[in-house]
Amino acid sequence: MFAYLGIDWGSKRCGLAYGEKESGLILPATYETPTSDILAIIKKEIMEKKISHIILGLPKSFHNKTTEVTQHVKGFQNELAKLFPEVKLELIQENLTTKIAKSHGVSDKVLINHLAACEILKTYFYKLELRASK
Repeated sequence: MFAYLGIDWGSKRCGLAYGEKESGLILPATYETPTSDILAIIKKEIMEKKISHIILGLPKSFHNKTTEVTQHVKGFQNELAKLFPEVKLELIQENLTTKIAKSHGVSDKVLINHLAACEILKTYFYKLELRASK
């Protein structure tokens, strides 16, 4: 049902969201996703949900400079590419996704991470629409 998996990488836990481009439907994951287990979780999601695209948020500074977290995400990207070569993997610059998620009045850290992943997919789908309309 969901072809897209959005990921908000974090040092303790990752946010996950599932999306479908045609309908625009985006849903957050509903369970805890510790970073220590994330590769096994992603493998399970790819198999069960038939994920064909992973959209990984890439944080940079507001001056478009790389940060320590940027380097961790790039390493994670390399791991994903090796483990899941059949899945199309794209990076999308993301800033403020966690702040946007918190602006919904949510205090649960797990849900905040998943909502940040939803924001990553929203941005990605929006950019796809812009490209298609040109």
